[in-house]
This record gives sequence, C-alpha cells and structure tokens, in this order.
Amino acid sequence: MKRSGTISSFAKQAIHGVAIITENSAPTIEATNHRIDILLRPLRRINFMDFTSAFGEESSVKRSNHNKLSDSLGSKFRATVGFSSRALERLRGMEVQINTLCNVWKDQDTGSFMLRRIECFREKSGAHHEYLIAKITTDIDSLEDANGLWLRLERRPKTLDGMREYVSGFMGKFEAHDLVTIARRREDLLHREDESLEFRASMTFPGSVSLSYMLEILRVIHEESPTYHIVGAHCWFFASVIIESLMSHGVWDHGQVAWYDHWKSKNYINREQYRAITNRIKQLNPYQLN
Repeated sequence: MKRSGTISSFAKQAIHGVAIITENSAPTIEATNHRIDILLRPLRRINFMDFTSAFGEESSVKRSNHNKLSDSLGSKFRATVGFSSRALERLRGMEVQINTLCNVWKDQDTGSFMLRRIECFREKSGAHHEYLIAKITTDIDSLEDANGLWLRLERRPKTLDGMREYVSGFMGKFEAHDLVTIARRREDLLHREDESLEFRASMTFPGSVSLSYMLEILRVIHEESPTYHIVGAHCWFFASVIIESLMSHGVWDHGQVAWYDHWKSKNYINREQYRAITNRIKQLNPYQLN
C-alpha cells in the first residue's frame, strides 16, 4: 500500500525559496544548489573579481546584483575585510580570513550545512606546512559525495610590512593569518606544483555536525591565539586543535589521531592558549541547527 506523503523534518528547516520536501520525494539538485548559492552570495562583497574567478558561471549570483551592492560598500569596508589574493596564484578557490568569513556567513545561512569529511595534509618540503580540507553539504544531502563545497583551513604568518613587523618576525612572531579557501572541487584546493604532498589522515562525520559549529571553533582559535609563532602557535597547532575539537563526532577512515596530534605544542608551548580555546569550545553545541 502506498503511503501518503507527509512533511519531513527537512521541510521544517527549509529556507526561503527551497521547495518543500516530503518523505516520498528525494532532495532535488535545485534545492541543494539554491542553498549553496545563498551561502556563497556574501562572498562577492569581499572581492567580486576573485569571487568570479573561483566560482564563475556555476553560481547564480549576477553581476548586476553585485553592482548595486558595490555602490553601497564604502572603501573603509573594502580595506578592512582582510582578504588575501595569495591562494589564487596557486589554488582555484576564494581565500578569506576566518574572522571575515565568520562575520559574513550568518547563522541562518550556515545552519543548513553539515560537515561530512575532513582530511589532513602535510607538505613534505620547506617548512612542512600542514592544513585541513573539509567537505560540507546541505542537511538534505545524506551522501558524502553529494553536491556541496570544499573548504581549506590553514594558518599562515602575515607577510612582513614595516620595521616593527620585521623585528617581530626576527623573533619568530607574526600576526596570524587564519584562512579558509572555498571551492566547489577538492582538487582545486591542493597545490599543483607540490608533488611531495602527504595525505596523513581523514575522518567522516555520520552525524549532524553543523558548519556553524565548525566556524565557531575557527573563531575561538583565532581570538584566543591571534599570533603566529614559529615555535608553537603555527600551522601545526592550528590544524591539531581543530582536529581534536571535531574527532569525537567523527570516524577515522584513514590514519589516526596519533599521526596528527602535536601534543607538546598544545600542552607545553601554548598551554594557556590551548586551555582557553578548549574551555570555550566545550560550551558550543555541535548539533545546533537554525
């Protein structure tokens, strides 16, 4: 006997413009893309040229809409959004500083996106830079390979500018540039010229860990640890704290935490920062949906 259609829990979470989904109907590609477009729209206010370079024709955001908004954006806002074009030279994604992203991605937009997967990478050459790549999809997409976005999470030192910063840099301290690079494809976030990249570990998240929760983790880390230090508060520390904050909600499918845990950096060199970060993260709700 055919069951009558009833409104699913997803419909209650539907945002404006998304069709209601019933138990007998599969989530539509249109509904997913609509949510992705809503999430991407604020990024064009940061730098429209870099937005179109990263997402091009794939986004429904129109240039005419941007022109209307750009007239209302003052030069002060453009100068203080904290955007860096470094990654666009090497990555096919849009790079945004974490504090900026947390300000433009509002809860009502991020609340319908879930964290599905996170991967840990280390470059074998140079300073052995470490970073994470995360996959997010909407809450109506249950499959890991469903349509969504990829985010690259990393910490880098601010480039030196001025004598004071050169002196600080000589001592090993820099302003921390905590960055998120956003793309539609995973491969767009890997450095092509780096052939010695090590894929260290990865986790999947079968539950409903929200994007809002991950953004709050990034915000807390940046606020409690605003300085990059070559001895402790560097890219390894940044990535390790993120992984530690998320691993109780995920399942390791490659590697293990021991491969990625910089215990001394967290518990000795940056002990006070680490304690402040973990105490604040404990107060967050990983499953909060808006």
